Amino acid sequence: MQSHDYQLAAAEWERVLFLSPSDTLARLNLIKSFRLSDKPAEAWKKLNTWYPSAPLTKQFSLEAAQLTLTLGDFPAFGSVMDRAVDLSGAEKSTWKLGAWLMEGEWINQPPKSRNPSFTVASMDPRLLNIYSRTKDINRKSPAAAVALSCIVPGMGKIYSHDWKDGLMSLLFVAANAWQSYRGFWKKDELGIAKFNPKSVTGWVFGGLAVGFYSANLFGSWKSATLYNSNQTDRIRHETEGVLITH
Repeated sequence: MQSHDYQLAAAEWERVLFLSPSDTLARLNLIKSFRLSDKPAEAWKKLNTWYPSAPLTKQFSLEAAQLTLTLGDFPAFGSVMDRAVDLSGAEKSTWKLGAWLMEGEWINQPPKSRNPSFTVASMDPRLLNIYSRTKDINRKSPAAAVALSCIVPGMGKIYSHDWKDGLMSLLFVAANAWQSYRGFWKKDELGIAKFNPKSVTGWVFGGLAVGFYSANLFGSWKSATLYNSNQTDRIRHETEGVLITH
């Protein structure tokens, strides 16, 4: 596989296995070739066909762990760790920490409660560094974002660190509301402001203000959700860079 043509390598290893079906090294290399050629589902299927429930040696455990994490199958990852008889406790803790980071459920926990037991035994300083940074990330509540934008348009987006869109929402809602107000309230000859319910300008700008205000509420919910997703995606990609070999 030194040429990095993993699809060709997979075809060659399949030919070897056709001649020698029980060749353990060929099985391992075929699984690895499938994974490296972006066919993790096929690799995982092969591994489960050969070893549906049996204990896994270290090399097969490492491939299985990478496959399950790539596929996002965390229950299957837990099963792999249970069957990984040749991995040390520290090695298992390192992989479990990686899975915990990649799954992304940590963001739903208060930062002070993000203390999985396996961090103590994990031996990879890169993962421990990524883990320590999760404690500085606060989840943004979509409901809180909407509530803030109900009071002050755009404030929910600002709460989610989306300053530009938040200020634009405030500007659009305020500008149209002001124009609507000016359209409905006109001064007569004596300089007294009177309400004119038939003002076309008032209704047009009022409708725009309501539309922008409603969009601001939906956008605030989406902004908080996107913020949380971006944080977990960033941590996931960094963790993949540590655990998944290429």
